[in-house]
Amino acid sequence: AAHFPELKIVMSHAGWNYPYEALSVVFRHENVYMDISDMHMIMWMDVLLKAINTQLADKVFFGSAHPFMPLAEALDMMAGYEFADGVREKVMYENARKFLELD
Repeated sequence: AAHFPELKIVMSHAGWNYPYEALSVVFRHENVYMDISDMHMIMWMDVLLKAINTQLADKVFFGSAHPFMPLAEALDMMAGYEFADGVREKVMYENARKFLELD
């Protein structure tokens, strides 16, 4: 990420199994983002949600992990998480739109 700052990088599955390290990389590097797909397996979602609702609200987006998790199940799971005001819209749509430059 540091050597290729123009390259946009997505860390899939929230950096599974290294939550603190993953959050540190996303926070430190402007060009690194995180998708939170397949989150039913993550035991530390509370740690991730705290970071997403504060410093990383603009750098995280939803991923379904299809076909490992049906889309409807992934959406239901996301509906159960408590996001700060405006963060759910960023995670579910706005951040991916900006990342993909779909303006």
